[in-house]
Amino acid sequence: APSVQALFGPGARWDYAVLNTFSMDAATECRRPHDLEALETLGPMFERADTRPVLFVTPAYETEPKRKGLEKIGSWEDFVWKQSEGFRMYAAKLHEVSPDGHPPRVADANLAFEVVHGERPELFKRLFHVDEFHPTPLGSWLFACVIFCAMFGQLPPLPAEVLEEPGRLFARARRMLPAPHEPVLPTADELVYLRGVAARTFGGAALLGARDAGALGHTS
Repeated sequence: APSVQALFGPGARWDYAVLNTFSMDAATECRRPHDLEALETLGPMFERADTRPVLFVTPAYETEPKRKGLEKIGSWEDFVWKQSEGFRMYAAKLHEVSPDGHPPRVADANLAFEVVHGERPELFKRLFHVDEFHPTPLGSWLFACVIFCAMFGQLPPLPAEVLEEPGRLFARARRMLPAPHEPVLPTADELVYLRGVAARTFGGAALLGARDAGALGHTS
């Protein structure tokens, strides 16, 4: 479609719309109004198209070395909290502008990455590319598990043949990392662990505190 308006135009019907923004936008108070303004337009469009929004909470990344704008956020722990705070505001805005639409679900990669940070800090670093904020194949797998849980209310399948050869997951990937970097694929144990993290962090009622918390993260 040439535009979002055309995609959700008259007669359009979509089961889900996955929404995300720049991590620093959600975590920085002065940047949130732009996102909230966009939701004022998007919310009624989703409602008309009978579409359930899925808020994809991108993960906070390490704040050292300092990047432009991060001084307004603070420490990594501040980043995690402020990211969640921003998405609480976005959920509330969706409820406000589309009161009869589907309550949003949450795909909380921010929380999932926080769990890995606490349990396996060495693995947390490997979730990010060398630029320290784009995901590696490991991070992408965790993203995928989190989004799948939010949309379908269950864990993604993990067939035996994938555990035997994890590279199968990425066989159709158009591009994984920019040259000259070579991707490091997850091991079978890492696939299982990260999938389990998605299961443990599934469901967004605690994060969002939203009106229809019972519907968040559960199929209906």
